[in-house]
Parts: sequence; structure tokens; C-alpha cells
Amino acid sequence: MSDDVQVWIKALRASHDRLARLVGGLSPSAIDGPSYCSDWTVAQVLSHLGSGAEIHLANLEAMLAGTDMPSRDVYQEIWDRWNAKSPADMAADALVSDERHLARFEGLSPAQLDGLAWDFMGRTLDAAGIVGMRLSEHASHTWDVEVTVDPSATIPTTSADLLVDLLPGRAGRLARGDQPGASPIALSVTTSAPSRTFVLRLGDDTVLEPGTGGDGGQLATTGDGLFRLVYGRLDADHVPPGTTLDGPVDLDELRRLFPGF
Repeated sequence: MSDDVQVWIKALRASHDRLARLVGGLSPSAIDGPSYCSDWTVAQVLSHLGSGAEIHLANLEAMLAGTDMPSRDVYQEIWDRWNAKSPADMAADALVSDERHLARFEGLSPAQLDGLAWDFMGRTLDAAGIVGMRLSEHASHTWDVEVTVDPSATIPTTSADLLVDLLPGRAGRLARGDQPGASPIALSVTTSAPSRTFVLRLGDDTVLEPGTGGDGGQLATTGDGLFRLVYGRLDADHVPPGTTLDGPVDLDELRRLFPGF
């Protein structure tokens, strides 16, 4: 995993620019139409990204100032305000909020970036980890919008090359569904673009760890494919070419294990 925060910031910039181009080409009916997220319209996905950018910026300002993080009540006020917007305003304002958050990161000095630390869910994130968390959210929800107009959409390699290395820290928390019938079992996982090897251990706990091994079958896919599998976005109509899974576990079982959000 790259610990160079500038690499992560540049990837987030590329994802923002991609989203801006995409939203700029959407009609009002498409913006108010369904997204890949079954419970959200495209506008609501964009509202989620916009409110998330506002929250991340508030968190960042607190870290820089050395003050307490905003309370849950502050977050709720932000969500309520965004939920009250019209679909058109959700879309337009999301890009403004996203740009504001990203530009703040781009303007920080090396010393300011080095000083960032966030205690989050039992671990301390440095600047690269903080931006990486936002990139995971940004890339997945940008795909949720893009796939509505391009069924062949993928997570771009500028993001996938980085995000695949975050999956070992995320897979266990995102494995909220039913375990495959063959569990406990260990699958060998190989990806292309980027080239990586993992072991996916299924059982009482789901663990994805870098390395080789696993005698319960082999999953081969792209970095984009593995990211979307873990994030619940690898349905049968959106599987990267060349994806294979050999052994007693099938893709439908893994989809149920990783239901997404």
C-alpha cells in the first residue's frame, strides 16, 4: 500500500473530475432516476457524496485545529440539510462540496499533512489513510452513478490500484451476509490491474490477507472486480471479463457474503 499521501490526493482528484464530467452529461430525469444503489436515486447518491465531503472537511478542520471532532448532532444536521434539497441542487451542490473538501487537502503543507491523525474504529489513520477512506467511498459511489449510463463501467485503475490494498482492512467489516456452505475454507485470490495475491479465509470471521496459499479454490479477477465484490457491486451483469472462481464456493455465495451498502 502506498503511504505517499500525494498519490492518494491525486487519485481522489481524478475521481472527482470523473464524477464532474459524468454529472455534467446527465439529464434532469437521469439525475432523479435510479442509481445502482437500490434505495437511492442518482441525486441521493450525489447528496451522500456531498454531505460526506462536508463532514470530512469538518473533521479535517478539527484535526488541523487540534479540537474535538464534530458531534453526531452536527453530522445529523448536515444530513438533514442535504436530504431537504431538490434533486437538481443535490447534484450541483455535491460537486461544489466535493471540490471544496478536495481543494483543502491539496492546499495543505507537508507538515500539516504529516501531523494529521484520526482515531477511527479502533485504529489511527494518517493522512494517506484518511484520504484513502474518502477515495473508497468516492470511487464506489461514482461507479453507482456511472453504471446507470454505461453498463461496462469499472473502477478506474488510478483508484483500483490503490484501493485493492485497503481491502484486507475492510473485508471483514463488509462481510455482513451469510457464509458460504463450504466454510470454513480458504480461497486463493489473484488480481490483475494491479497484480496482487491474497488469501480469503471464510468461517466464523472473514479475513482477507495478502499472500499466497488457500487450498479451497481460486478466485481470479481484476483489482476493480475484487473491490466491487467486497463492496457489493459485482452482480452477474457487471463481472469483469476473465473473472473465474474454481472450487466448492461460487460467486453467488460470495455476493451474499458481501451484500454491499
